[in-house]
Amino acid sequence: MIALSYMENVKFISVDWGTSNFRLNLVDYNLNVVKTIQTNNGIKSIAENLNKINGNHVDIFLNYIKNQLKKIEIFNNSVPIIISGMASSSIGIEELPYVKIPISINANNLIIKYLPNSILTHPIILVSGIKSQDDVMRGEEIQLFGLYQDLKIKEKCVFVFPGTHCKHIYCENGLLTNFKTQMTGEMFDIICNHSILSGSISTGLLNARAIDAFKHGVNLVNTSNSILNTLFSIRTNTLFGHKDNKENFYILSGLLIGEELSAINTKNQIVLCAENSLYDLYKLAISQLGLSSNTIFVEQEKVKKSVIMGHNQVFKILEL
Repeated sequence: MIALSYMENVKFISVDWGTSNFRLNLVDYNLNVVKTIQTNNGIKSIAENLNKINGNHVDIFLNYIKNQLKKIEIFNNSVPIIISGMASSSIGIEELPYVKIPISINANNLIIKYLPNSILTHPIILVSGIKSQDDVMRGEEIQLFGLYQDLKIKEKCVFVFPGTHCKHIYCENGLLTNFKTQMTGEMFDIICNHSILSGSISTGLLNARAIDAFKHGVNLVNTSNSILNTLFSIRTNTLFGHKDNKENFYILSGLLIGEELSAINTKNQIVLCAENSLYDLYKLAISQLGLSSNTIFVEQEKVKKSVIMGHNQVFKILEL
């Protein structure tokens, strides 16, 4: 149990609700995280079960938040809850329209909506996503807004947010000018678990042998005429005894991450915003591609806090 004095100092409740994951943070006035709850109940899993549960669509989502808050024993029911990510999508709490780019990198340019409800006494604030002519994003824009002002980058740059659907966000002179979604993480999962290659791949620690395999995968991007053909070589690695399944895991990872990063316009400074194992792999791939001197590697703790930093901008808007 957390001491009451900490609870009284809560500034807002930050909810990052993605397709696959839910993360709730109690945030104090120094932007420190007092308490975190993280689950695998993303928007998609709850949306898929809506027909099995009796009740109002919005209430079902908000009841989930209410049940998570019970675990924390928060005593101030007037603390606002700021929600971003897929919660504002067509399968979420309430669909908000996308904001069309280019836009200034400031939360003022997002659609921010109070959500009247009978489930929670906390003010509920829902934040929209953004769109280009051919792409959409919900969630990473909040991270970008939080990091951009903190890093004070002035030159042309591209922020790289690895994940299931990696985002490359192009910025210039305080404007978000473009972004591209790369399905790197999802393709990795599909190939590992739902393709003929699944029998040739198994997870393993990132040791010296795995690093060599990963670098080999990155190098294949520049030496192969077709990534589709190169992918099948993972199968023949096993058949011919060239590589073991753990090495193949990292060859595939290096191949897909290398392919993703090769699409970046290197005239822009790269800003890597990654956490945990993805930080290590992307940093290694950037080095292998000779891009390290043109890359800012954002501290992982700062990346972890980026949603909170973005939500704090929303909070400041609401205070005005």
